[in-house]
Amino acid sequence: MPQVTVTVTGVRSDQGDIVGGLYARDDWRRFGKGAPTAEATVQASSGSVTLLFADVPLGRWGLAVFHDANRNGRMDLNIVGVPAEGRGYPNIGAPLGAPMFEDASFDVQGDVQLDVSLSYVVK
Repeated sequence: MPQVTVTVTGVRSDQGDIVGGLYARDDWRRFGKGAPTAEATVQASSGSVTLLFADVPLGRWGLAVFHDANRNGRMDLNIVGVPAEGRGYPNIGAPLGAPMFEDASFDVQGDVQLDVSLSYVVK
């Protein structure tokens, strides 16, 4: 089965983890908060890291990546609902809101390599 390799750039610090989730269309939720079909986590490292999803079934998948700096297992939001941690999606530069599945998805017909740049709203 294919694998999906994701190069995540723009990582702000070495604190915490970089977490990525692959989502089926029906499981996609605001800021990738639905239940992922597959998840990959690596130690954060300033600059860039690589996530690897092995044995990904063929089809269309959504991808959400975030910097879980405090390792609490979720993307933190501020009091007005804006992400307080870095986040990123394929095909989207600096997202202003929560993307739709169609905007953050890609096809898997064989091995796939993606680049995702994290965007931090809070300085």
